[in-house]
Amino acid sequence: MREPDEARRELEAIEKELTDEAERVTGEEQTLLADVAGGRVHRVRPAWSELFSSPEARYALFVAAGLQAFQQLVGINTVMYYSAQILRLAGVGDNETALQYGLVISAGNVVGTVVGLLLIDRIGRRPLALWSLAGCFASLCVLALSFHAPRPDGALAFAGLCGYILCFSPGMGPVPWAVQSEVFPPRMRSAGTGVATFVNWAFNFAVAQTFLSMVDGIGKAGTFACFAGLTAVAFAFVLCAVPETKGLSLDEVTHLLR
Repeated sequence: MREPDEARRELEAIEKELTDEAERVTGEEQTLLADVAGGRVHRVRPAWSELFSSPEARYALFVAAGLQAFQQLVGINTVMYYSAQILRLAGVGDNETALQYGLVISAGNVVGTVVGLLLIDRIGRRPLALWSLAGCFASLCVLALSFHAPRPDGALAFAGLCGYILCFSPGMGPVPWAVQSEVFPPRMRSAGTGVATFVNWAFNFAVAQTFLSMVDGIGKAGTFACFAGLTAVAFAFVLCAVPETKGLSLDEVTHLLR
């Protein structure tokens, strides 16, 4: 008879624990309802509203959206989308040769991205972006010069494209996404990153749609000179407006944005 008695005692103990837990939860629920009725609990402000009303959030959005816009305005997707056409315009062999060179440029993008992943937490976001933009500016100037000559220099154009992608992919490739994930408080992160990502794709579309029209309107050299000028503006933006977020807590990042 001991075993049934022991089992009964264990069941009674479990029942008592469950009853106590139910009473505790009921008490907390009644307290919360009383607080709501008394106006002591305030509704959480929507993330979208706070994103545009808080000075720190507005500056975080300015930084994140600005980096995403400049990632496209420096011309990366014209290189990725039109590398074969650019090389053909520069007189590099036939279409098959230009496509093969385009594959080399795409492989350089992969290599540069891996390098960026290894460096971004070592040297920081801001220095990596600045070095990246400086290299992109120089490479775009080389591209502009390759088309400025009376006869386009295919070898120089290929060197400029390779230099551009090897400079862009370690820095301005990953940095905007890394900074974007670090400048917004958790409650506004989804809204903030959503807006910044929309900006990226909007400028991606705009640049891709206008590239060939720019080539027709101001020439190949003028088009790459224009991208070089935008890269210089991007360099100034990062230098003056983008804080270093490597290794900082959210409170420290928020303090930098004030």
